[in-house]
Amino acid sequence: MKKQYKYRKYETIDNTGIDSVDNHHLKYVQQINDLVDILNGEKERKFMLTIFHNILYYAEIYFIEEEMFYQKNDYPNLISHKKQHREFVEKISYHREAFQNNEDDICVKMMKFLDRWYKEHILKEDKNATKDI
Repeated sequence: MKKQYKYRKYETIDNTGIDSVDNHHLKYVQQINDLVDILNGEKERKFMLTIFHNILYYAEIYFIEEEMFYQKNDYPNLISHKKQHREFVEKISYHREAFQNNEDDICVKMMKFLDRWYKEHILKEDKNATKDI
Protein backbone atom coordinates (compact mmCIF):
# COMPACT_ATOMS: atom_id res chain seq x y z
CA MET A 1 0.00 0.00 0.00
CA LYS A 2 1.29 3.43 -0.98
CA LYS A 3 1.96 5.89 1.85
CA GLN A 4 -0.73 8.53 2.23
CA TYR A 5 0.46 12.01 3.14
CA LYS A 6 -1.57 14.24 5.43
CA TYR A 7 -2.59 17.80 4.81
CA ARG A 8 -0.96 20.47 6.93
CA LYS A 9 -3.13 22.79 8.96
CA TYR A 10 -2.24 26.36 9.62
CA GLU A 11 -3.48 26.97 13.13
CA THR A 12 -4.24 30.41 14.52
CA ILE A 13 -1.85 29.55 17.36
CA ASP A 14 0.89 29.67 14.71
CA ASN A 15 0.10 33.31 13.90
CA THR A 16 2.72 35.94 14.53
CA GLY A 17 0.08 38.62 14.99
CA ILE A 18 1.26 40.47 11.90
CA ASP A 19 -1.37 40.02 9.20
CA SER A 20 0.93 40.25 6.17
CA VAL A 21 3.34 37.69 7.65
CA ASP A 22 0.53 35.33 8.68
CA ASN A 23 -1.14 35.57 5.26
CA HIS A 24 2.11 34.58 3.56
CA HIS A 25 2.56 31.66 5.93
CA LEU A 26 -0.95 30.47 5.10
CA LYS A 27 -0.13 30.57 1.38
CA TYR A 28 3.00 28.55 2.07
CA VAL A 29 0.96 25.85 3.81
CA GLN A 30 -1.39 25.80 0.82
CA GLN A 31 1.58 24.96 -1.41
CA ILE A 32 2.54 22.12 0.91
CA ASN A 33 -1.00 20.80 0.64
CA ASP A 34 -0.85 20.98 -3.16
CA LEU A 35 2.25 18.82 -2.93
CA VAL A 36 0.34 16.40 -0.68
CA ASP A 37 -2.22 16.07 -3.49
CA ILE A 38 0.56 15.14 -5.91
CA LEU A 39 2.14 12.65 -3.52
CA ASN A 40 -1.24 11.06 -2.86
CA GLY A 41 -1.97 10.79 -6.58
CA GLU A 42 -4.84 13.29 -6.58
CA LYS A 43 -3.00 15.63 -8.95
CA GLU A 44 -0.63 14.76 -11.74
CA ARG A 45 3.09 15.00 -11.14
CA LYS A 46 3.39 17.71 -13.81
CA PHE A 47 1.74 20.14 -11.35
CA MET A 48 5.04 20.12 -9.43
CA LEU A 49 6.28 22.80 -11.82
CA THR A 50 3.42 25.03 -10.69
CA ILE A 51 4.35 24.42 -7.06
CA PHE A 52 7.98 25.33 -7.76
CA HIS A 53 6.85 28.48 -9.53
CA ASN A 54 4.47 29.43 -6.70
CA ILE A 55 7.02 28.81 -3.96
CA LEU A 56 9.75 30.77 -5.72
CA TYR A 57 7.28 33.59 -6.36
CA TYR A 58 6.24 33.41 -2.69
CA ALA A 59 9.88 33.60 -1.65
CA GLU A 60 10.67 36.52 -3.93
CA ILE A 61 7.73 38.63 -2.80
CA TYR A 62 7.41 37.57 0.81
CA PHE A 63 11.08 37.50 1.74
CA ILE A 64 11.62 41.04 0.48
CA GLU A 65 8.51 42.23 2.31
CA GLU A 66 9.50 40.44 5.51
CA GLU A 67 13.10 41.64 5.40
CA MET A 68 11.98 45.24 4.90
CA PHE A 69 9.59 44.87 7.84
CA TYR A 70 12.33 43.46 10.06
CA GLN A 71 14.77 46.15 8.98
CA LYS A 72 12.21 48.86 9.76
CA ASN A 73 11.75 47.33 13.21
CA ASP A 74 15.50 46.91 13.87
CA TYR A 75 15.42 43.12 14.08
CA PRO A 76 18.90 42.23 15.45
CA ASN A 77 19.25 38.93 13.55
CA LEU A 78 18.31 40.30 10.14
CA ILE A 79 21.58 39.31 8.42
CA SER A 80 21.24 35.70 9.55
CA HIS A 81 17.55 35.69 8.62
CA LYS A 82 18.32 36.95 5.12
CA LYS A 83 20.95 34.25 4.72
CA GLN A 84 18.35 31.60 5.60
CA HIS A 85 16.05 33.07 2.95
CA ARG A 86 18.78 32.86 0.29
CA GLU A 87 19.49 29.26 1.26
CA PHE A 88 15.76 28.45 0.96
CA VAL A 89 15.65 29.81 -2.60
CA GLU A 90 18.80 27.87 -3.52
CA LYS A 91 17.34 24.65 -2.12
CA ILE A 92 14.03 25.10 -3.96
CA SER A 93 15.94 25.78 -7.17
CA TYR A 94 17.97 22.63 -6.58
CA HIS A 95 14.78 20.59 -6.07
CA ARG A 96 13.26 22.05 -9.25
CA GLU A 97 16.31 21.10 -11.28
CA ALA A 98 16.31 17.60 -9.78
CA PHE A 99 12.61 17.28 -10.65
CA GLN A 100 13.28 18.33 -14.24
CA ASN A 101 16.03 15.69 -14.37
CA ASN A 102 13.54 13.06 -13.15
CA GLU A 103 15.40 12.36 -9.91
CA ASP A 104 13.78 9.58 -7.92
CA ASP A 105 11.74 10.59 -4.89
CA ILE A 106 12.30 14.31 -5.45
CA CYS A 107 8.69 15.09 -4.54
CA VAL A 108 9.14 13.29 -1.21
CA LYS A 109 12.45 15.11 -0.62
CA MET A 110 10.76 18.40 -1.43
CA MET A 111 7.97 17.62 1.04
CA LYS A 112 10.48 16.89 3.79
CA PHE A 113 12.32 20.13 3.04
CA LEU A 114 9.13 22.22 3.03
CA ASP A 115 7.97 20.62 6.29
CA ARG A 116 11.32 21.23 7.96
CA TRP A 117 11.34 24.86 6.79
CA TYR A 118 7.82 25.32 8.14
CA LYS A 119 8.70 23.88 11.54
CA GLU A 120 12.15 25.40 11.94
CA HIS A 121 11.89 28.73 10.16
CA ILE A 122 8.26 29.78 10.09
CA LEU A 123 7.13 28.43 13.44
CA LYS A 124 10.37 29.23 15.28
CA GLU A 125 12.45 31.89 13.53
CA ASP A 126 9.62 34.07 12.23
CA LYS A 127 7.59 33.73 15.40
CA ASN A 128 10.63 34.64 17.51
CA ALA A 129 11.48 37.58 15.24
CA THR A 130 8.00 39.06 15.54
CA LYS A 131 7.33 38.46 19.24
CA ASP A 132 8.75 41.81 20.35
CA ILE A 133 7.47 43.90 17.46
